[in-house]
Amino acid sequence: MADGPVLSFWPASAATERISLASDNVQTGSMITLGPGIAVGRHSVIAASVCLGSSVIPAGSVVRSATPEAVIEPRRM
Repeated sequence: MADGPVLSFWPASAATERISLASDNVQTGSMITLGPGIAVGRHSVIAASVCLGSSVIPAGSVVRSATPEAVIEPRRM
C-alpha cells in the first residue's frame, strides 16, 4: 500500500459511524481500551494499560500511559 492518510480507503460514511481503526504494523500491549473514533496510524506502538477515548494517533507514534492521561510521542526507528 502507498503511504497516505490512514482513513483514505474507507467510504466517507465510515467516519460518521464512530469506528475504531488500527492500521498496518500496529503493536499493542495487554489491557488496552480503544473508544469509538480511534484511528491508529501505521507502525505505531500502544503500551500496556492505555485507555484512549477519541483521537487520531499519527503514523510512527508511541502511546504510553502517564497518569491521568495518555502521552503520544514520535517513535524512534
